[in-house]
Amino acid sequence: KLINSFDCQTKKLLDIGCGTGEFLNAAKLAGWTVEGLEPGESARSYGVKTFGLTVNDSSHLENFQPETFDVITMWHVLEHVPDLHRMLKQISKILKPSGTLVVAVPNGEAFEEGKYANVWAAYDLPRHLNHFTVKSATNLFKINNLKVFNKKSMPFDPFYISMLSEKYKGSGMFGMGAKGLINGLQSNMAAFRNISKASSIIYFVKKDNQ
Repeated sequence: KLINSFDCQTKKLLDIGCGTGEFLNAAKLAGWTVEGLEPGESARSYGVKTFGLTVNDSSHLENFQPETFDVITMWHVLEHVPDLHRMLKQISKILKPSGTLVVAVPNGEAFEEGKYANVWAAYDLPRHLNHFTVKSATNLFKINNLKVFNKKSMPFDPFYISMLSEKYKGSGMFGMGAKGLINGLQSNMAAFRNISKASSIIYFVKKDNQ
């Protein structure tokens, strides 16, 4: 629904970290011309064989021609990237002048992070190499000539993260369910008042052509 709301003539989409390709397949069925990048060989193979997608290894990012894509998406991927600036510079290069970059990442200032501290599941060490706040994410994009024009919370994330955090705390099944549900609801309420408290944030980004 989000990407279908964008005004695109050619509807060319790249999903970086596309996994097994369910999102790309949904976009394909909605009329988008899609490609994916995925480091996991088995996930790539599944997307190709099951959905008939074009999916390459992540290193293929360097091979795209400039100004190729109307939309580039990264769903909980940027936190795994070792060289943020190199990737964002390349993304800016292959994004069309009027294109949109959509980036979803956990929020380091989330309401439930304050509840769980060092057992907050969204830290997910050592797989998450980077952690972002609204300020640091906005600055990261700005440094790479990209500009945030909108932000949205991801309302299902705090329930999953809270339940997993309760598990890390040693809560039983009841504690995981009840406390996870309560903290997830409280997190969404906090995010409604102030998006900088959201569990995860989707950033909508354009090239800064000024």
